[in-house]
Amino acid sequence: MLRVSFFISTLFSAALLLAQNLTIDTLKASYKTRGILDSLDVHSQPYALPFALFGFTEFPSDQLVTEESQGLFLSPSSEKRIIFTALPHIGFGYTFGQQGTQLLTANYQQSISKLVVLNAEVFQNQSNGFQRNSAHKQLSYKFLMRILNSRIRNISSIEYSNLSTNWSGGLISDSLLEVLPQDLISVNKDNAFSRHLRVQYANNSRYSFSRNTDLKFGTELNMDYSVFKRFYYEEGDLNNIYSLITIDSTETADSIYFNRIHSSLGVFYESGKLKFSSHFCLSDWQSRTVGRQLDTTELSLDYYLEFKPKYCQFTSKGMYGLYGNFSSILIDNELYIGMNAARIRMYSLYSRIPPSPFIRDFRANNLDYTLPLLSLQQNIKLGIDFNYRKSIFSAQLGGEYWHSKNAYFFDSTAWSMQFPQAISALKVNLNTNLNSRRFVVQIGYNFTSLPNEILYIPQHRISARLAVKTGLFKEGRLKTILGMDAHYLSAFKRLEYSPVMGTFNISSLIQQEILAGYYSLGAFANFSVNQFRFFVRFDNIPFLWIDKKTEIISRYYYPTTQFKIGITWDFWN
Repeated sequence: MLRVSFFISTLFSAALLLAQNLTIDTLKASYKTRGILDSLDVHSQPYALPFALFGFTEFPSDQLVTEESQGLFLSPSSEKRIIFTALPHIGFGYTFGQQGTQLLTANYQQSISKLVVLNAEVFQNQSNGFQRNSAHKQLSYKFLMRILNSRIRNISSIEYSNLSTNWSGGLISDSLLEVLPQDLISVNKDNAFSRHLRVQYANNSRYSFSRNTDLKFGTELNMDYSVFKRFYYEEGDLNNIYSLITIDSTETADSIYFNRIHSSLGVFYESGKLKFSSHFCLSDWQSRTVGRQLDTTELSLDYYLEFKPKYCQFTSKGMYGLYGNFSSILIDNELYIGMNAARIRMYSLYSRIPPSPFIRDFRANNLDYTLPLLSLQQNIKLGIDFNYRKSIFSAQLGGEYWHSKNAYFFDSTAWSMQFPQAISALKVNLNTNLNSRRFVVQIGYNFTSLPNEILYIPQHRISARLAVKTGLFKEGRLKTILGMDAHYLSAFKRLEYSPVMGTFNISSLIQQEILAGYYSLGAFANFSVNQFRFFVRFDNIPFLWIDKKTEIISRYYYPTTQFKIGITWDFWN
């Protein structure tokens, strides 16, 4: 019945062209696919080190022990930002290099008429692995359509993502690393791979009772339907790898299925400096693993508040669970204060969130567990950022404290509250940027304080990017940037990864020793002629002389040098 009502409501909202309170932006003439020339090559850096296989653009990350880690398998949908452009725009970028690296980006925006705006994005990233049998391929696309008139605004979106990864499980032994390349050394898993598929459809609608552009109030109806599927396959003598075999000792073929319907109905009010909206939200989700199923209906209340007087802006958003979700609560506040060249941002987050369905109950060929009692993970986050920008110089100084309690961690066989005591951390970061007509100098420093027993994030991280701007050929028409960047990480514990569950084994960190850190060096050259731009990049230079047994993640070692070439082109009508 709920699915029928969802279908009818979606058709009804589309027919009335109701609308959505989402971010609306205008495409600037200076917009460039994959960013400005100074950082054109940066998008390819994650694909130089193994952590790209694990879904990180920057690693290590504190999200493994905060509330974000509860979304097991369920990658969050991307930001729904609709871009308006009077002229049609098409942007294209393609990067390829060693280790099978291929990174494809394409985006399209066009205002068909005063009423209709279309946006589309396509991404495809892949690599054949940093070790044998660790291939990686990701395809995703997003399509958005906005329909607008004086009272009505409707934004519909469709998102699709497909992620395929071949898992090696790391090298069996590092004894031969000094004499043989990694792709000739035996791995723990010769034939193991996972597939993730996610499809999401959303229709977010708004109807204003007032035609006054300075004062708007009315109703909002938001509908969202998503499907997630995961498949994990592995061959071999599984008795030698796993302590539990529930189905087959020679082959694993685990399937996971999750679908969710989410709808919200509420009101909004906008007048000058003030915006407010609130909704009653209804969710119905189902999850299935081998022979087991969970089915739950949840009701909650959310709100969004924005107050924007002169020189500052305050936003607050939150959610409270009314039924079916253990009285969950989330409150997220931000305050911006800006005057002239300086800006201060202060923020806070408080949440009490239940574990995701696959943490609660899971059955597969090598896993079988059910949480006897569910506890809410509690998170508190407090932070402040100071930003200064004037002429060619900018700087950012920030600090953050977070506190997590009742977190569930995977211990290779099940999820448990391995750390019933609270986990606290302190983060400080400093970044400076000098960008003149001839030089680019960027220096960053990050300090992170974690308990020593789970010190998987280095206390000290330093990054630097130095470049020279010049021009080649007649009158310097070929704009050129030549430079190098470096990263240093101090000592930390190496995380272990479980491909079967698709997560890190945080609990094993207690028995791990703290290992020496490492550094990386890269060189790049970026070029531009009108709208056409291209770059070359050389990564992992220290591989030529460092210890080949330097681990990035447990049993995933420092990869070989990597050369990449990339192009981008923005087409304007």
